[in-house]
Amino acid sequence: MSTINQRNGVLYIDYRINGERYRITVGRSKKKALEVQHKIEGDKINQKFHIPVSKRISFKELAAYWLEKYSEISNSPSHYHKNRERLDNHLIPYFGKRDINQITPRMIDEYKQSKLGKLSPATINRTLAILRKMFNDAIRWGFMSSTPMKFVKQLKEDENGFDYYSEDETRLFLKNCSEDFFLIANCAVYTGMRSGELVALEWKDVDFERRIIIVKRSSSGSTKSGKVRYIPINSNLLSVLEACEKNRKCDLVFPDKDGGMRSIDFRTEMKRAAERTGLRKIRMHDLRHTFASNYVIKGGNLVSLQKILGHSTITMTLRYAHLAPDFLAKDIERLNFETEWSLDGHQKGLVN
Repeated sequence: MSTINQRNGVLYIDYRINGERYRITVGRSKKKALEVQHKIEGDKINQKFHIPVSKRISFKELAAYWLEKYSEISNSPSHYHKNRERLDNHLIPYFGKRDINQITPRMIDEYKQSKLGKLSPATINRTLAILRKMFNDAIRWGFMSSTPMKFVKQLKEDENGFDYYSEDETRLFLKNCSEDFFLIANCAVYTGMRSGELVALEWKDVDFERRIIIVKRSSSGSTKSGKVRYIPINSNLLSVLEACEKNRKCDLVFPDKDGGMRSIDFRTEMKRAAERTGLRKIRMHDLRHTFASNYVIKGGNLVSLQKILGHSTITMTLRYAHLAPDFLAKDIERLNFETEWSLDGHQKGLVN
């Protein structure tokens, strides 16, 4: 015999087959719940019942199912690979063998605590976003009746959320890069290109005549925004690219030793260069922030920076605005209504 139950406003049906208990979530409609219940009873009577969900599903099993049935289909290639990476490196090692219906808000809070100091608050929040989406989809698929994520809060993120090297630090950093890494690091700090875009850059996309780089693709396929963008080539970068172009051995601007596309993992090179200089260690992606930050500090226009970085909205670009604290003061000086004010608080030259 099946029963209709309710939890947090969501209706689900409990039933047993051969002594095993199963549960199907049907939403909030009582009418739909009754229809599903009648179908379950009818199928059981006619002995043609198809069990849609196993009694127990582990987090690891849900992760594999979610990647295949949702992320790979609905997300861009780069987004899908990022989801897979965060699941493989952070979430599956922690929750992998647990039954998804036994994961509680307390367990998720303990996961957050275990990652503090190892990951940035922003990265932890991105993994929580994956959990939230996975559990919501699990409810939709009938694997869960409710999600523990509704009781989980995100961590407070730093307003800036990034690190960068100053002009002097960048100069010192580049001088201490290995010969091979110098080329790609140099391009990173003069263009703000992402790692995947740098390793996928081809010579046909470097226009020496117009002095622009055309960013069309990344290592995972299209650019993050899916749009082509154009980046002016700085004079210092131009000389480096011209020297590289004379010795080109393949279509890629920054190939690996075998002429293929290199890995986007530059952690070792970044670490060694920082250690040689005594500078703090930053990530490869922070070279993108280094470009943007110094561009703004030197008076660069935020709208132009948005186009160079490929941000779909100005909101992301505004993270760098605080680095030019006088830009608002300069802009406000454009206003001049030529009104004089006397010491006694009355306007001069006012016509009665």
